[in-house]
Amino acid sequence: MELELLQIFGSLGTTGATIALVIMLYKAFKQMRSSVKLAQIQIEYQFRPWIGTSQRFERIEPSINDRIQFEVIVKNFGEIPASTVIAKFVSDNKMINRQTVMSESTSKFVLGPLLSNMEKNTGFL
Repeated sequence: MELELLQIFGSLGTTGATIALVIMLYKAFKQMRSSVKLAQIQIEYQFRPWIGTSQRFERIEPSINDRIQFEVIVKNFGEIPASTVIAKFVSDNKMINRQTVMSESTSKFVLGPLLSNMEKNTGFL
């Protein structure tokens, strides 16, 4: 009688341990899946061109045709080369929004490619 009871408790213990193992494996798989998603997002943002100005804007005097002219140093801070860099210039006395920048009337300057950590000196009218 005791031997049968011991076998039943052993079977229940083995079943419980197997269920606990399956639950732990499922949670580990979910954690691994979220880690892979986070790594993909990090790679998307890290391995891309990051274009910005490396110094402040300098006003050029005397300007051409009495228009304001700026000298800007543009740099690729990213680890990947930028194939085509396009700079846009908007001069207005009111707040600039996305529609203003994306409009066809905006002055557009094609600066060409920028390698990683490369700087280009350019002027805007």
